[in-house]
Amino acid sequence: MSHSFAPLAPAWDSVRLKCQRRSWTLDVLRALRADFDWWRQALAIPAPDQSSHRFHTYFCDADGEKLQFDVQRPHEHRCPRCGKIHTGQPWDGAWVMQMHNAAACQAERAVILMQLESGDAAQQARTVFEEIMLHYARHYLDYPVHGDRPPMLGRVQPHGLNEAVWLVALLRPLRWSGLLSTFAPADRAAVETMIHAAVDLLQPQLAAIHNHDGWKLAALAECAVLLHDGALLTWCRDSQFGMEVQLRQGFNEDGFWHESSITYHFYMLDAVFSYLEAAGLDAIRDPHSLEKLILAVRHPARLAYRDGRMPAYADGWITTTLGDFSHIAEIAWTRLNRAVDIAPYYCAEKPRAVRLIGSGAAPTCITHAAAHRASTAALLYGPEQIDANTNCEEASFVLRDAGIAVLKNQQVRIGLRFGADGGWHDHKDKLNVDIETDTGWRSLDLGTSGYDSQFTHWLRSPLAHNLIVVEGQPQHAHTGQLIDFAPDKITAASVYDHTCLQRTVRLTVDGWEDEYSVTLDTERRIEWIFHGDGLFTPEGNPLATLEPATDEYRWLQNLQRLTTSPHTLVGAWRQGTIGVRLSLVLPEGFSGNWAEAPGNAEGRPLGVVLVRGRTRTATFRAQFSLLNS
Repeated sequence: MSHSFAPLAPAWDSVRLKCQRRSWTLDVLRALRADFDWWRQALAIPAPDQSSHRFHTYFCDADGEKLQFDVQRPHEHRCPRCGKIHTGQPWDGAWVMQMHNAAACQAERAVILMQLESGDAAQQARTVFEEIMLHYARHYLDYPVHGDRPPMLGRVQPHGLNEAVWLVALLRPLRWSGLLSTFAPADRAAVETMIHAAVDLLQPQLAAIHNHDGWKLAALAECAVLLHDGALLTWCRDSQFGMEVQLRQGFNEDGFWHESSITYHFYMLDAVFSYLEAAGLDAIRDPHSLEKLILAVRHPARLAYRDGRMPAYADGWITTTLGDFSHIAEIAWTRLNRAVDIAPYYCAEKPRAVRLIGSGAAPTCITHAAAHRASTAALLYGPEQIDANTNCEEASFVLRDAGIAVLKNQQVRIGLRFGADGGWHDHKDKLNVDIETDTGWRSLDLGTSGYDSQFTHWLRSPLAHNLIVVEGQPQHAHTGQLIDFAPDKITAASVYDHTCLQRTVRLTVDGWEDEYSVTLDTERRIEWIFHGDGLFTPEGNPLATLEPATDEYRWLQNLQRLTTSPHTLVGAWRQGTIGVRLSLVLPEGFSGNWAEAPGNAEGRPLGVVLVRGRTRTATFRAQFSLLNS
């Protein structure tokens, strides 16, 4: 069945009325105009001979921190945490990539200001947009096809994914502007040539149920609309890896994207709504897929910590907050017929730079902030006013298909993950737990950093998770099993390659209990690992330094052990008057060790407890109690 053209765009007249009636919109517009003026002076589109590299290379190997982007220093990239200066490739190429994204961002700002301002200001915005658009149209074929992860290729960008995101960010404002038909014939032909070349580049790269492919479909849908190519638009929906299949197979019944990461969940949602913007709402014919999209926007808020931070499961980012995705909720409010609640996304709202709809890996180097609903999505698509969030804090719950169980009472929130393997982005950490207490002490999933950063090897290692680890090796890909769930207890199991693990976590009056067992087919080295905010200090027993036996422990600093082997390891993580006390019964023949490690999102040391021994079967019984004085 051929797909009819019904692209979506902002209702500009309604947006103008919103700007007249609501003061918050004026604050967003003020910051948007300030950003536009800053980039009008700073933007310098890289030439075709300046090769690009992926944003994921733009991180410090020493500590995983994102490098500082400076428009004046394309060959000097400083780590804001340790001060190390990175030079040469791939960092220069990642700088180029971000500058191309900055150009696409400026195109979005320009079209919005062109529509919402008048007179010289509107004309100035139009001029800037045309300069950006026509530069790429005239020179797109001059950018060589290349890629740092062949066969995933780009021209302006280093990867098919990045090329797709950038194209969406550039072509969507072109469609919004309605200016293509006003271009001179030669310029119109250049734009169409660019779009045809983009289709030829991206269409063969569609190959999986994956966030990459979601973005490629969004870009190809924008191309199809601008070329009036109904066959391509239909292919985007109905092909082997088309959007209908992505939605049906990629999102589980709880509405979560299958790659296990909250970050990639929202990244794919961003791609889906970008696709719908170009292809129209009838591009999703299955009502069940629409229902899953509603859950996909509703359910993540249930996982947020008290301050709005999101769990950094798998390749998630430890600094991510629910508010970082408020622009997606604003778009969903319109596209899903007001079936989602936006209020939870603003529970821990702070002033921030205006988030653009098509920002990609946009560089952060200016500080023009808006106080409320700081996104162009809120301006163009969201409701005029959001009612206060009246939802009471939720009790314990389980998302069975997503494989996430959460226990809650007034003192503690505990998450345990047991679901299906998430593919390349999964950290192979079934039965890992993350903890938050009402005093502010936390034991979090450390998430990820830039994928080419050495620091990410630590973040992905089993030693960086609260797990039982066999022979120091990651788990093999598998699916865990929920055995029992009650408001105060979770029991789940994990079985792979002759390794059987079972964990029961139970809330108590002053904390929680954690019983974790392992059964193997033969005796092997076993380690029970748990980390928390702040250094761990054992009670009693003098210490002796334990030299790491292999490189796998190199990220553990000041590794120490008990000089004797008591039956119970007792100690605490303390931050002033708060913290958590641990009492752990050691299996026969096991020794207690503790260390400091990097990666704590709180900016403090990460205290690690590591219990080691050799056995075929063992059970670890740990009692955690909250300290308040």
